Amino acid sequence: MRKKPFIKVIFFLVFIGFVSMLVSCGSVEQRKQKYFERGQKYFGEEKYKEAQIEFSNALQIDPKFVEGYYQLGLTLLKLKDLKSAFAAFSKTVDLNPEHMGAQLKLAQILYAAKSVDPALKKVDKILKKEPNNKEALQLKGNCLFAKEDWDGAIQMAEAVIQVDPKDVNSRIFMAQAYEKKGLLTEAENLLVETQKLDEKNLQTYYSLASFYYRSKKQTLAEQVLRKAIELNPDENQPFMALASFYEELKLYDKEENILLEGVKKFPDFFEFRNNLAKLYLREKKNEDAEKILKQAVKDFPEGIDKRITLSEMYISINATDKAVETLNECLKIDPKALEPKRKLASIYMDKKEYKTASKYIEEILKDNPQDTQGHFLKGQLSMYLSDPRTAINEYRVVLKDMPDFPNVHYQLGMAHLANNEPFLGEEELHKALELNPDLLRANVVLAKIYLSSNRYAEAKEAAKKLIEKAPDLYEAYGILEESSRNLGDTTTSFAAADKMIELHSELPDGYFRLGRSYELTGKIDQALNSYEKALSIKPDFESALRQILNIHVNKKDIDGAISRMKNQIEKLPENPNFYDILAQLYAQKKDFSAAEDNLIKAVKIDPHHVSSLVLHGNLSSLQGDKEKAIKLYREAIEQDPKYVEAYLQLASVYEEEKKYEDAIKTYTKILELDPTNLVANNNLSYIYLEYKKDYDRALELAQAAMESNPGNPYIMDTMGWVYYQKGLYTKAISLFESSIKKNDKDPRSFYHLGMAYLKNKDSEKAKSALRKALDLGTDFPEKDLTRKTLGELG
Repeated sequence: MRKKPFIKVIFFLVFIGFVSMLVSCGSVEQRKQKYFERGQKYFGEEKYKEAQIEFSNALQIDPKFVEGYYQLGLTLLKLKDLKSAFAAFSKTVDLNPEHMGAQLKLAQILYAAKSVDPALKKVDKILKKEPNNKEALQLKGNCLFAKEDWDGAIQMAEAVIQVDPKDVNSRIFMAQAYEKKGLLTEAENLLVETQKLDEKNLQTYYSLASFYYRSKKQTLAEQVLRKAIELNPDENQPFMALASFYEELKLYDKEENILLEGVKKFPDFFEFRNNLAKLYLREKKNEDAEKILKQAVKDFPEGIDKRITLSEMYISINATDKAVETLNECLKIDPKALEPKRKLASIYMDKKEYKTASKYIEEILKDNPQDTQGHFLKGQLSMYLSDPRTAINEYRVVLKDMPDFPNVHYQLGMAHLANNEPFLGEEELHKALELNPDLLRANVVLAKIYLSSNRYAEAKEAAKKLIEKAPDLYEAYGILEESSRNLGDTTTSFAAADKMIELHSELPDGYFRLGRSYELTGKIDQALNSYEKALSIKPDFESALRQILNIHVNKKDIDGAISRMKNQIEKLPENPNFYDILAQLYAQKKDFSAAEDNLIKAVKIDPHHVSSLVLHGNLSSLQGDKEKAIKLYREAIEQDPKYVEAYLQLASVYEEEKKYEDAIKTYTKILELDPTNLVANNNLSYIYLEYKKDYDRALELAQAAMESNPGNPYIMDTMGWVYYQKGLYTKAISLFESSIKKNDKDPRSFYHLGMAYLKNKDSEKAKSALRKALDLGTDFPEKDLTRKTLGELG
């Protein structure tokens, strides 16, 4: 009998819990909506910073709130934070791919970032859904205009006019396309007709004035702009347009007068003061620029945007202390403001005060974990700190929100290159250029990659394209010279070097490259003169100095080389590298005592000069003192635990001394520092093959070496020997033959080929290869075994 009341109680409690849950959910939804509506209110009042906070609060409650992300994106656009806006719109379309407003904004940002093809791809999707979307039609017209498809652009303008017959802007746009096609009369007539269509529309005056300016009819252009001012005396924009016109014509007195008139007539319109400050900066009147902007800060004490502008002026004139002071004032007014912290982080990175820069970046990301600019700055800081792995992670975070931004792909590519990942680096650079073919930095780096990997034809073509885009780009001519010279095209290499000298005669590189071309064509005296000219400009220019010394050495004039080197040391006696070079020359002369003396001098000048310690170790090894060599290599490693060359030389001595376990440890350490190190992978593979008999590990290491340098004959030989030991003789023969095609002076490759033919039961080819190994007349470890095998073959 008591069960029924008990059930009723349970039901009642469950019901109450359910109601509580509904009330709770309702309150959460209400709070979200309250933040959202407050954000819309602030947006309508143009209080964009406050709107951003409210929309962000709404999104914290509901991370899947589609309209919240869209409105946040619109707000960030108003705040001119394009990167973060792009991230917000991207999130909108992730949650709702059919949100055409967000898709359109993404396309517009991409277009603004000069990523025309991705923008066009997005806008075509919008027009498929909404063929009469006016903004989308206009944007497609802009994209086609950017691609120089004038007829397509005109077609889009006509489509907009069909949707909105009173649209003035599309007529102006169409006139511009006519002008690009060379139809100047049609363009002018259309602009005049458009002006009559809406005489109060200022854009018609600006467009007609611009047309006259481009047509060299400056008087007519000025008349049109003066007429715009006369008809609209209470509008500030005609004054701004006339000031810009004077700036273009470099009529700076007239520009200053019209801007001062603007400041007086429109005291609340900041752009007059801003442009006046820019004019003063151009004329090197920094104090006048500072005065006008400081007055603006006084006149507009609320908010921080005027102070931000003042800080940017200070940064532009390298007055960083004043910039820091101004930005700190911004943070006193608004401690949560992101832009001052971003600028402060950038300033301290430039000053190499990385701890302070890190403090501001961490503050940004602590309060705004999704801030894309914060992650971008952290990526930059990580590169400064030689931590490319962290930089890669940060740039990948940025790319999640901004997958179509070319500069982020460029920075990621640079991080991969710094992390010894050349293929990934090159891939990202190509992505950057797909998004923006005019990104010069990416083109330059890519051309240098081609050059460093001996892809000279690709480097030459890339350099030519760079010169088409930027005819005075000094670096491009350097790449063109070197790639052409290596291809035997001395006509182009001479012309490129001459152009470098024409562009910057005060720099040594053009003379150095001219010398290289002279040397290639056998004009040694001219080459020497060019190298000496380069050294006279830059006395520590080692590349030019080494070429001069090499010319002496090639003439068997080692004493002349030593004398020339001593002459350069007299000019720069505190340069430790010069003593290294002199030591190497004495070593070539077999004067080991003098060589050692100079290496000791180098270390006295700079106790941390590890290259001298390594060279000293090499010298000791050459004289048979392996223990001393090992001691010097270890000393170099203590000085610089990341100096790979010291580890390589140490491992090499361990191999010679048959201390294979020590060699394995040392090569393994090298691969920890540089996973793609060619020598370490190759030599370690050989140790596992010959002495550990671990053929699988040997193959793994040889493959790693082959991946990083697929055309290297020594790696081919090692990999071939691995296949030989595994009984894969046909594969081994193919690799040995490929290795010999690249380098036919290594007796071991012929020995290996002969043994592979022998195992493959081709005794004639085996004998031919083994004889060739002996005929080269060079010592190699298997020489006696080669003779014995030939004797057995008869």
